Amino acid sequence: MLSGVWLLLLLLVAQALGMVTRLSDPLRTYLPILCWGGHIVSPVITAWGNPAFRTVMRNDTTRFVVVPAIFLVVSVVLGVLGDMGWSSLAESVRQQINPRFAMFLVFMAWNVWHFSSQHFGVLSIYRHVANRSASRDRTLDRTFSVVLGCVLLPLAWYSQGAANRLGPLLDWLPPPARSHAFAGAIAILAGVLTVVYMARELFVDRRSIPRTLYIFSIGIQPICAVVAMPVYHFAVFTACHWMIALALSGRISSNLANGHPPGQRVFPDLKRLNACHAAHVGVLMLFSVPLYYLLFRPAAAFGAFDAGIHFAYRLGETSWLLGALSGGYFGITFVHFIYDRHVYSFRNPAVRGAIGAQLFRKPAGVLPR
Repeated sequence: MLSGVWLLLLLLVAQALGMVTRLSDPLRTYLPILCWGGHIVSPVITAWGNPAFRTVMRNDTTRFVVVPAIFLVVSVVLGVLGDMGWSSLAESVRQQINPRFAMFLVFMAWNVWHFSSQHFGVLSIYRHVANRSASRDRTLDRTFSVVLGCVLLPLAWYSQGAANRLGPLLDWLPPPARSHAFAGAIAILAGVLTVVYMARELFVDRRSIPRTLYIFSIGIQPICAVVAMPVYHFAVFTACHWMIALALSGRISSNLANGHPPGQRVFPDLKRLNACHAAHVGVLMLFSVPLYYLLFRPAAAFGAFDAGIHFAYRLGETSWLLGALSGGYFGITFVHFIYDRHVYSFRNPAVRGAIGAQLFRKPAGVLPR
């Protein structure tokens, strides 16, 4: 599993060599291009590419087809409506009722829950590999992931005025009093909770060193958001999340392709390509490039937003096309959230049998002859 700790260590070495300033901009430019789009579609490909799970989805089209389609279509419509018919209203009122603004708020809340859920899921995978099934461990994993990911991390962004994370919320919230003390308290609390949880992990039966390292990668996120350069936080927060999604999808697809009975079609019908973990991840990364330029580059082309179209929440500042692309960004992200929730919910027997069976097999790493 790719926890992002190794990337953080590389950046620290680069800082020691005086290379961080030169590396920071390319890192935050090219990693989104190479990883974001592939990570977005990875749970959809994992779900529809698995014949056993595809049967489950066909028997529940409301959950896997109708609801995601509604989220996508409604998001595009709301993105367009963000610039229609509000010109006579005061700016403060238009800001509050802008549909894109509402989508951003939903996105922000759902996104932090989505990230913390992935943390919980990865900890659960390591717990399963270590043959630990105590309900107490599961409860503690969930609590740790939610407290660090849904509470301390957003508070760390707030203490730093991170507009790229909190967007228009910063216009509503009062500046944190004595922000340095507030930020320091967040970092200290995150550090204490992480050290305590790592220490517990080292003294339990059937301990897992990779799991302990992943606990560290969760705990370091609020600390990096407060005390480190943005590029470090990007490495252990965003890049870590993307790489894990690509790794999971690649492992499941490669094991499925190598273990599938001959003569039965695996969708998409690229058995030789899917049979190699690295090849599957490579295809997802290549897919990221056109998706990135479709959804992000128009913002620069229209000269509207340097930060990207998903922050196009003010009325009257975008064209209808850019509004539709902004809605499309939210829409496919919401579809990603929905599929990720269903595909990796291993408490569901159908998921355990179809997805888990491939995930926990020894990974296949070479192309078949």
